[in-house]
Amino acid sequence: MPTKPLRRLPKNTGKRWTAEETRALCRAYDRGRAIGQLMKDHRRLRGGIVARLRMSGRLPWPGAA
Repeated sequence: MPTKPLRRLPKNTGKRWTAEETRALCRAYDRGRAIGQLMKDHRRLRGGIVARLRMSGRLPWPGAA
């Protein structure tokens, strides 16, 4: 049975966010940078970018009114 090749994770996956990286992420997002480009810029997975934007109040939490 063929196996899938291993997926390479972005360099910063699982690393803590610094305050400066969070500020840079928020500035870029506020200026209209797309999530996909933010993923490349910060070398993180989509879930990490979205979670950080939610914690920073830029995106709503699921189920929030």
